[in-house]
Amino acid sequence: MWNTPLLRRRGFYQGMMFSGFQAFWTAVPLALAHEFGMGQGGIALFALAGAAGALLAPVAGRLADRGLTRPATGIAIAVALLSFVLGAVSMHFHSLAGLVAAGILLDGAVQLCQVLNFRSLFMLAPELRGRLNGLFMTFIFICAAVASGIAAAVYAFHGWTGLCLLGGGYVLLALLYYATEFRRASVAAVAA
Repeated sequence: MWNTPLLRRRGFYQGMMFSGFQAFWTAVPLALAHEFGMGQGGIALFALAGAAGALLAPVAGRLADRGLTRPATGIAIAVALLSFVLGAVSMHFHSLAGLVAAGILLDGAVQLCQVLNFRSLFMLAPELRGRLNGLFMTFIFICAAVASGIAAAVYAFHGWTGLCLLGGGYVLLALLYYATEFRRASVAAVAA
């Protein structure tokens, strides 16, 4: 089943998005404690604010139902990339509000992309949902585990800017791969 192009593509999108997400959420508590002097309570409130991005799940479903899965996926990936830019700028200017906004944008983008990915996969072969889900989730959690391990080291040696470059780099890989969807479609149109 891993030979299925849609599964590979959607798995890669979500793997890279979740890697960026995991990098951000691994290092942001360290940054909040170091840069803003926050304790556990403040860090917990920051995480709670970031969870607001999960409210986009119903929006993702409506977009997919309208046949907008492909453009909405691109928008989600672009918003995730923007969240790392915002996160880097916010830390540079010591803006906690900007960092909260970056967390919310990143969470929302990852949630939106995941719902769109699941819908695409489940429409592919409804009778194979369990196997598709297992392969998809295993791949993205492996990506996230690797990203989490790397993120702590990157933050320790290169600070928040290095972390934003790492997380943004993961998301940029997803965006570059997303761009190949259009090249493939234009080649098919020329061949026809």
